[in-house]
Amino acid sequence: MALYGHVLAWARSYLAAIGYYARAYDRKQLQLDNRHIQVVCIDNQEAEYNIGRAFRHTGDDVEDETDLRSGI
Repeated sequence: MALYGHVLAWARSYLAAIGYYARAYDRKQLQLDNRHIQVVCIDNQEAEYNIGRAFRHTGDDVEDETDLRSGI
């Protein structure tokens, strides 16, 4: 879209070029917003994973190994 905007600007169709530049800018902003949401989701998943590992390391959420073997 931006490339076609350049072509229009080169041909001195400035109003049409502005429309294409604006659409290209909006599209880029949408991509950046989506990327930000993905990064936030990944960060949340990583935080939950790290908390789970910490609990597992301390043994708080894991039953005694003998209980697991005996089926209790």
